Amino acid sequence: MKLVRVFSNKNFINIKFDERFNVVLATIQDVINKKDTHNLGKTSLVRVIDFLLLGEFSKKKGLLSNPIFSGQVFYLEILLNSGKYLVIRRAIDSATKISFHIDDVPLNGFVAPTSWDDEDVAFDKAKDKLNEYLGFDVITKWPYRKSVTYFLRTQQDYLDVFQLGKFKGSHSDWKPFVFDLLGFDGELIAKKYDLENQITEKQKTYLAIINEANVNPEERDKILGMIDIKNQEKETALSSIDKFNFYSQDKNLTKEIIEDLDIRIQTISTERYRISYQIKKTEDSLRQTIEEVNLEKLQELFDDTKLFFPNELKKQFKDLELFNDAISSERKKFLKENLEKLRVEYNAVDEQIRSLESQKSEKLTFLTESDSYTKFKSYQKQLSVVESELLTLNEKLRLIDRSVEIQDEIKKIKLQLK
Repeated sequence: MKLVRVFSNKNFINIKFDERFNVVLATIQDVINKKDTHNLGKTSLVRVIDFLLLGEFSKKKGLLSNPIFSGQVFYLEILLNSGKYLVIRRAIDSATKISFHIDDVPLNGFVAPTSWDDEDVAFDKAKDKLNEYLGFDVITKWPYRKSVTYFLRTQQDYLDVFQLGKFKGSHSDWKPFVFDLLGFDGELIAKKYDLENQITEKQKTYLAIINEANVNPEERDKILGMIDIKNQEKETALSSIDKFNFYSQDKNLTKEIIEDLDIRIQTISTERYRISYQIKKTEDSLRQTIEEVNLEKLQELFDDTKLFFPNELKKQFKDLELFNDAISSERKKFLKENLEKLRVEYNAVDEQIRSLESQKSEKLTFLTESDSYTKFKSYQKQLSVVESELLTLNEKLRLIDRSVEIQDEIKKIKLQLK
């Protein structure tokens, strides 16, 4: 493929390329108002050629989105490997509609063809069509746009020989192509990045299970033990309900009140006292103030004693005053944030104690209840709670097993990378 000419319907310096070698040279004509060779159109020409080779285009950003290009229609003539000449037409105002004209002879000057072999072709189909016209016979598995971008470099694209400025994202977007271009097997590195992406996605899934579902693979045996306990509770409850025998239930309730609820209430009350103490200490700290240095009174003291008060010393006291203000501000900010957290913790713990006291009161009332039917309905409710807890525990066990499977899958993928 060789560029033959590029031209436009207006406001453009038409260019005919030499078939051997071309140099885009910027020279300063207005030496008074222009001091360097920047912004003279070198990059603009690259943008136009890239546009005509069906590069991405946005009316909201980029050089060609400037309103001065409104109504502009660009043409590019190319000498194909087949020896035929292909003309591409693309307009700024209808950039997604591309036209092609192919001929055995080149254009006569900068005059657009009067007829088109493929006219107003949709953008994606036009890229496929141009790929067919170009017929590159090197690394044919890659579309022409992948290689063309390496020959249409802007200034930023020369910072790295292989990684162009447009490839600042994943290395998998460009390294496999470069490997193929250099004569290596690009599939190897493509597979490497695919495996790494699989590992990344599986690690995300693993972390989501661990964090969102609040499970820990190391607690699998513990979960199994809890499931066994809950199954036993379920079987006991079912048996007692079937026999309408409440003795064991009453006994368990008494034990729960004495050994469990009271202990939990006592433990959490201790925690509430600790938080309350921390709140008081924090509030006391907020009421404390750092002694300030009064420069005016200090100056008066020096004046009264007829001593010289150096400016450097004044500056040092001023710096000290600023330092104290900064420290005091940061300290108060930290204390206030900590106080807010402590109050939230206190309210949560206090609510937990209230809930436990309420449960204790309900169960004490339950033990003195003489109505067997009421007890029966209550045990049924407890059975529902146990079954719900079993569902939760079994789901946790399933997620733990899934997390272990994911870890095994990650290990297998890592072995493929070696």
